[in-house]
Amino acid sequence: MAGFWLPHWLLRGVGTPARALVLADLAWWADPEPTGQRARAGRVDAQGVAWVEASRGFLAARTRLPTSTVESVLAWLKAHELVLVGNVGHGAAWLRINPTAVARLYFEETQDEVAYTEFVAETASHPTWITSQTRQHAFHTATGTTLHASLAAVVKDLPAALVLSQLLFWFGDARKHVKAEVRFNQELWWVTSAARLGKMFGMYPQQVRHILDRLESRGLVHRCVRLHQSHSREQVRRWTFLRPAFRVLRAEVRDVIAAWSEAEDPDVFEEQEV
Repeated sequence: MAGFWLPHWLLRGVGTPARALVLADLAWWADPEPTGQRARAGRVDAQGVAWVEASRGFLAARTRLPTSTVESVLAWLKAHELVLVGNVGHGAAWLRINPTAVARLYFEETQDEVAYTEFVAETASHPTWITSQTRQHAFHTATGTTLHASLAAVVKDLPAALVLSQLLFWFGDARKHVKAEVRFNQELWWVTSAARLGKMFGMYPQQVRHILDRLESRGLVHRCVRLHQSHSREQVRRWTFLRPAFRVLRAEVRDVIAAWSEAEDPDVFEEQEV
């Protein structure tokens, strides 16, 4: 399933999945081509940062977010200087990430000394973005979640699609490695908590519980909650057992792919929080 890889530090740092999705896409354009000689975007400035000519419609089609959401996200990213805008004309603009601001946000969330040395410190070396170790660490080796487009179309809710994508990863990544290890009622489960998922995605635990409620009510996940009392009996922890409803998901995804073949660039998501 095709999708966008969203680093967890970025999700926490910008506050909503919609902002992370747009910024991650702009960062993708600033990555080198497979040859490693130049960025994917059409124009690279003297600082080695790639500019991409992109209208709101272009970004909406790539991210499958409503155009109005993309517009609000870009306004927020520009206000926080994470994205810079060049000459505007004919509904399109030249956009690029701001390496210093992105590196600073990455350092605040991870305390990675590489970002501090290259972009944050007063004596920072400020290498070109395309050659920096910060770019590699932040967008390639940091932990993250692949947001699958087909799952997003099924739930039509960006945070819920993110949680569901991560759950599927725990039950088998691209190398067929299954990370779920707990057996309960003769089934394999992933055991986590709303607090842990919230910390991963930059969400409040209550928000995660509401997402799981919606996914369970639609029959897309199986869930059970067990309470565990500490040995001192002073604390009771709430553990959530999760597993995907594979049969339902397969049927839903097949229907979505069939619908996509009959539509051009459909919006996957409803209006998103920005």
